[in-house]
Amino acid sequence: GHQVSDRRLPRARADHHLLQREAVHRGGVQGREAARVRALLVPRRAGAVAARGAAESQAASGLMEQHVSHVRDVRRRECNAYKVVKTIFISATLKYLSIFLYNFPKCCINAN
Repeated sequence: GHQVSDRRLPRARADHHLLQREAVHRGGVQGREAARVRALLVPRRAGAVAARGAAESQAASGLMEQHVSHVRDVRRRECNAYKVVKTIFISATLKYLSIFLYNFPKCCINAN
């Protein structure tokens, strides 16, 4: 098993591997997926460019859908948390308001 170092590889292939590694490192699964899509769709003729564009936009829209659903989940969780906080806040406010209104006349009467 003789190891081939990056230095021995042709320059272009080394660059390609580096870019792929970077993409995978940067984007994790998404980067790997995008790299896979690009690798599958190396244009061999004029028509392939259009096919690549379509496939890449399809992959992008898939990622966008994932992102949107994730945002929706987060928003729903935030909304529920907000409702809980609001309920607690209102009940506390009403409690203190009622105590204040109950004691207020005595204060006024004693002050005069």
